[in-house]
Amino acid sequence: MRSLEERLESGIDRYTLLFRANYWTVYVLYLLALAGSVLATLLVAANVGSQALRAVLTAFPGIVLVINNALEFEKRSAWHQEKARGLEELLDALEHGRPAAEISLELGKLNREMDAKWRFFGALPGKPGQGQRP
Repeated sequence: MRSLEERLESGIDRYTLLFRANYWTVYVLYLLALAGSVLATLLVAANVGSQALRAVLTAFPGIVLVINNALEFEKRSAWHQEKARGLEELLDALEHGRPAAEISLELGKLNREMDAKWRFFGALPGKPGQGQRP
């Protein structure tokens, strides 16, 4: 059985990695959307490539942005960062002499709080006033 310290360190590593992966995913998707838009514009302006290729490239930025909005990578990134920071605080408290039993209870509380915040699959835009999340 792993110690509480090992579990906290493992969680910190995991959620920091997920934070970074989601953070960079947002930027990669935006860059792909921008590149697709520029490329589609150039192909249309120069009348290069088939009509089907230009149509696909023209639609590509919108598709990428819809995926980004639906999967909410920015919110996922912030959630993972918050979880990692919470685990870091617990590890710091453990290293400074707080009893493991107290830290374990706080870990359970942190997990429940973070689980309650995990709702990251966005909805497509609806009518104004509908589909608003708290």
